[in-house]
Amino acid sequence: MRAVSYTLIAAAVGSAAAVPLDARQGTIQCAAIPSPFPTWQQLPQQSTLPDPFLPLKYTTPDNAKDVMAGKGQGRVQTPAEWYQCRQPEILQMLQEYQFGYYPDHSQEKVVATRSGTTLNIEVTAGGKTGKFKATITLPSGASAAKPAPVVINIGGMQNQPYLSGGIAVAQFDYTSVAPDSNSKTGAFWSIYNGRDIGKLVSPLLSGPAATVGRRELSPLGR
Repeated sequence: MRAVSYTLIAAAVGSAAAVPLDARQGTIQCAAIPSPFPTWQQLPQQSTLPDPFLPLKYTTPDNAKDVMAGKGQGRVQTPAEWYQCRQPEILQMLQEYQFGYYPDHSQEKVVATRSGTTLNIEVTAGGKTGKFKATITLPSGASAAKPAPVVINIGGMQNQPYLSGGIAVAQFDYTSVAPDSNSKTGAFWSIYNGRDIGKLVSPLLSGPAATVGRRELSPLGR
C-alpha cells in the first residue's frame, strides 16, 4: 500500500512542471470528485494495482473487471485532463484515505538558513515551532547563477549516481520530522497534532538558501 501511495504522490505532485501552464487551463469537463468520499467497503476489491488514469467516480464494484483490466469508463486521455482533473483528485484521495488532511499552510512561517552544506529549517504556526535540518550536496559546477535539478532523499538511496548526473541532493532524516511510530516526536509533533507537513521544498526554491531549480524537483526515498 505504501509503495502505491508514494507512486501516486510522485505522479500527482512531482511532474506538474512538465506540462506548460496553458495546457492545464483549458476548458475540460472533469468527473465530479465524490463528496463525501466512499468508504473503503464501497470500493471494488482489486487484485491488481489501481488504474491511475481512472477517476474515482468510475471506480465502482459494478465495473470491477474493466477497472482491473485498465478499461474502465471515463479514463483520462490527455495530459491536460490529467493535470486539471485527475491530479487534484489523487491529492485529495491520499489525504482522505491515508495521510489525513493538511493543515492551513498559509498560517505557517518558514525560516531557512544555510551554513555550508547544512540547511536549518524552522516552521512556526500557532505560536509553536518545529525544527529540522537537511544536508545539501551540489554536483560539480552548480551555483546560484547556475541552479541544478534536485532530488530529496529521506533515506534508502545512494546519492552518487545523481551527483554524477549533475543532480543535486537534499537529504534529511525523516524521523526528525515525524517517525513511523506512535512516539509523537519530531518537528511535526512540535507544531501539530495528527496532521502532516512538508516544508523542505520552499527553502530549496526561494530565499537566501535557494540552490536548485524549481522545475526539476523530485522526492525519492521510502
